[in-house]
Amino acid sequence: MPGPEESGQPDPGHHDSGHAGRASARELVEITRVPNFRRLLGTRLLGQAGDGALQTGLASFVLFSPERQSTPGAVAASFAILLLPYSLLGPFVGVFIDRWSRRQTLVLANVVRAALAIGVAAVLAASVSGWRLGLAALVIIAVNRFVLTALSAALPSTVPGHQLVTANAFAPTLGTFALVVGGGLALALRLALGDGDPAAGAVLLLAATLYLLASQAARRIPRPDLGPHEPVLVRVRDALGDVMRGLIAGLRHVAARRPAVDAFVLMATLRVVYGLVTVQALLLLRTYFHDAADVDAGLAGLGLAAFATGLGALSAAVITPPAVRRIGRRGWVLAACLIAAAASALLLTRLEQNALIAAGAAIGLATQAAKIVTDSTLQEVCDDSMLGRVFAVYDVLFNTALVGAALLGALVLPANGATAALPLVVAVVYAVIGLWFSRTAPLHRNPR
Repeated sequence: MPGPEESGQPDPGHHDSGHAGRASARELVEITRVPNFRRLLGTRLLGQAGDGALQTGLASFVLFSPERQSTPGAVAASFAILLLPYSLLGPFVGVFIDRWSRRQTLVLANVVRAALAIGVAAVLAASVSGWRLGLAALVIIAVNRFVLTALSAALPSTVPGHQLVTANAFAPTLGTFALVVGGGLALALRLALGDGDPAAGAVLLLAATLYLLASQAARRIPRPDLGPHEPVLVRVRDALGDVMRGLIAGLRHVAARRPAVDAFVLMATLRVVYGLVTVQALLLLRTYFHDAADVDAGLAGLGLAAFATGLGALSAAVITPPAVRRIGRRGWVLAACLIAAAASALLLTRLEQNALIAAGAAIGLATQAAKIVTDSTLQEVCDDSMLGRVFAVYDVLFNTALVGAALLGALVLPANGATAALPLVVAVVYAVIGLWFSRTAPLHRNPR
């Protein structure tokens, strides 16, 4: 098993996990004392909680409504609406974020999201669905891309450089947890109000409220503090062309570096698996574990599964640093993948809700652990001047793999999701990809 040198630490005796854990905790306390970081973090948490409520409201309308029968195709369409704006717009959003005031982007984009959520709630109240609802959801998700990019671009302006790694590690992770919490609040409201489209509309009003609170949190940050601090003189048309050329250059840069290629293969594989499992879980919770007419039970099961997956991801953020120091990146990815494989195999013998929730927690752990390792690997082996373009390619791959998995699930899964074949395939894929990465991914040191 690879040793601690894989994490770039010269001497494990001077970097034991307890010392590093205390250092990380101390740095986290320090950055939370920075006023602008707290305000930006509050903007992120409130906004992503709103995202969780929005997604829950749309899911309860499309997939957990007593008037509609969930199908693999409906689930796949929901994935496409949720993720395609991220994939198609993601690389180009930075062109505008580097021209507009990031503080104003966060203030106004959250107001726009709130207005759109209220509009969708009105559409639901009028019992209108079809392409109008899908178009409105696409626009909201597209605006979300601007918000998340502005949050990432603004973060270095809120903390000193030596604390940036800690801020980057905890802010997105807490944001993901806020997404789960927002979804949980929305589920509780949905269950309290009962079935029907008006209840889904009330959930969207909750999302709008959270977006307005996020806008207010951003408004408390002085306008110049988040940048951009230098004017951009390139024309937008030229900048968009540069983005396309940058994506091609980023892809070539990754292809020339074996550790980066291995990391891309690892994450693409795990995202496909994650997408397939998610589609099956939604179908099982809607029509197999519970009576199709008992929407509340299905929604409660969805809430538990989402919470377990989020808890698994949050656990990975805590466990991964000391685990990598102790057994190396390759060893930790293998261990996480084997945990997910074992949990998936549990569904072969017990195709029931509790087993699904346990598998969700393990899969959340494995996926987030692999993402942390992948992010670190790309940051180490790719040139600093290319990182933006490399991560733009990574972002596109990350989301299109998930959409592709949802489409594949729509083709191969039965209408109620009840099949033991997929858990078997998932368990085998986790074990194989973990073993492959542990033996193939070369050792490397951090050059910076």
